[in-house]
Amino acid sequence: MKLIDAYAHVSLPRFLSAEEFLWVMDENDVDAAIISGAETCPDVMELSRAIVTWPSRFRAVGMPLGRDEQGVADAIRAQMEAGFLGIRIPASTVVQHPQLLDIIGESKGVVFVMGPDVFGPAAMVLCKFLDKYPHSHVCAPHFAGIASVDFFEDIGEARCLLDHPNFIIGFSRQGAHEPAIMGSLAAFLAWRVGWSRLVWGSEYPVCLWRDETYDWTMKWIDRMSLTPTDAQRKGFYYENAKRYFFAPREVHPLAAKWNMMSYRNRAPVWLFPRKTLELSEEVHRTLLLNYLSRGGEKKKSYREFIASLLIDAARRLEG
Repeated sequence: MKLIDAYAHVSLPRFLSAEEFLWVMDENDVDAAIISGAETCPDVMELSRAIVTWPSRFRAVGMPLGRDEQGVADAIRAQMEAGFLGIRIPASTVVQHPQLLDIIGESKGVVFVMGPDVFGPAAMVLCKFLDKYPHSHVCAPHFAGIASVDFFEDIGEARCLLDHPNFIIGFSRQGAHEPAIMGSLAAFLAWRVGWSRLVWGSEYPVCLWRDETYDWTMKWIDRMSLTPTDAQRKGFYYENAKRYFFAPREVHPLAAKWNMMSYRNRAPVWLFPRKTLELSEEVHRTLLLNYLSRGGEKKKSYREFIASLLIDAARRLEG
């Protein structure tokens, strides 16, 4: 079965380069991926290089950063003109600066809306955006920031977003919450939204930090006892993302002036789970590349790999 990863991270030094993630994709028989940075590593230059070098395998999601409001708008426009699929925007920014959505809509782009407040005031803004730009989409990774089925008891007017045919929900960050709760939520979304508006994402390499393998994220719906039909399964893993996100886009290198790394929020890399072990990005990158060079998850889990390094270091100290 063909696979498209609808949410992964390519950015340096916190995550992976395009080539490094391609290796991971090939090891897991993944055809293509939607890649993004994060506030902690908004490496839009590496994202641009990825889509220019491998236009059939990558779609890039940019960032709304700049020195001021006009600078943010200019940066979004530059990214969209360079062939980016869309922009990763917190729901709070959608509410505060709804005019930014027009820049994305004019390029038939995708708003990747982030945060636990997707169905707050941002929902109505996003509904109006989708009605105004019928060739655009809104995608909400990480189960749209929803923590449980109880959330849907009273969402009021925000229901317009949930019901909009151009609103897509990504199943990613699968292991961040209690499995039983997330399994119930996933089953509800499959029923309420329908498999045709759901896509799978790995959040790689962040999933490793929770000791989840790439394969584990792919097979998560089966672990949760979800039972899509063969057609629904093909849609979830490939055809939906292909239809919504992989129309041909003209791409060209993003000019160096749009480098956004000066705006990043520096933060350590956390492992197993958050706060258990925190490393600098440089140290973690050395460990991650060593893990991949030794075969990655095909050989052992990331937790087992880190534990083995600590055991070896302790034995050397004893010696």
